[in-house]
Amino acid sequence: MLTPSTETQPVKPESDPAVRRTMIGASDGAAILGLRPYGKTELSVGLEKRGLLAPADLDNVEVVQFGKLLEAPIAAMYEISTGRGLSCSVGTFRHPDYDFIGCHPDYFIDDENGLVEIKAVNITHPVPYEKRLEWGEEGTDQAPMKFLVQCHHQMLVTGRSFVDLTSLIGGRGLCIYRVLRDTSFLDWYTKQLIAFWSDVVIDGRMPRPVTPGDCKLLYPKDNGAVLDSDTEHEELWRNLMAIRDVKADLNAQEDDLSVKLREYMGEASVLKCAGQVAATWRTNKSGNRSFLPKKIMEVE
Repeated sequence: MLTPSTETQPVKPESDPAVRRTMIGASDGAAILGLRPYGKTELSVGLEKRGLLAPADLDNVEVVQFGKLLEAPIAAMYEISTGRGLSCSVGTFRHPDYDFIGCHPDYFIDDENGLVEIKAVNITHPVPYEKRLEWGEEGTDQAPMKFLVQCHHQMLVTGRSFVDLTSLIGGRGLCIYRVLRDTSFLDWYTKQLIAFWSDVVIDGRMPRPVTPGDCKLLYPKDNGAVLDSDTEHEELWRNLMAIRDVKADLNAQEDDLSVKLREYMGEASVLKCAGQVAATWRTNKSGNRSFLPKKIMEVE
């Protein structure tokens, strides 16, 4: 079993909200960089670390539940596929110099200076075309940026030299991506985390909102005031209204095309274009039919 080295210090499990508030975790770091893992933003992370926002409860989220249930068998498949032994991480680890930077690695590789990060991707629903492009050839580091940042965060804290991002991907199976330690990136990344902790958590200078959800967090209730617009914000309002008009027109066009395709399919389950599956219209467990158009690779 793994014996924690002097470069890390195990504390309570990361599931303890009181511990999570005292440090920037791996997914927090990705959020600080604007990558929004699990819907997190820089602002929501800042409010959470200052004790002004409870951590999101993900226990009832289906994709999170699948991830937890599949972690052990995916790790076992990694051991079978690579011949390497793994030790399950038993605690949260903190950076030796900056105790507000921490992580909870999934597994340590026995007899090698590496970690294994487990992911279950698109297990409950088909992979959209644009998402498939984020995953490149196995063995490379061509994976979604939010996961690459999480891997580097873990290397920053533990001092390990690589992470095998081991992902069970719907439609592809088990894929192992090797993420090597990038010292230049880690130097820059560490500075971002230090600045965040100093400016946001200690001094309370909150980042500007970047999502509608951020605005709700900052301004949960109205005060009944009436505000006259200035020239700048009147222009923003006009642009918003124009975009909504375009969206309404596009939604109407989308509905029309969808109806025509479903009418053509009738009781058929699958529609093919150029020999590839272009849309499905299947009956689900509840007895309702679910229509799903898909992008396909164009053939010259």
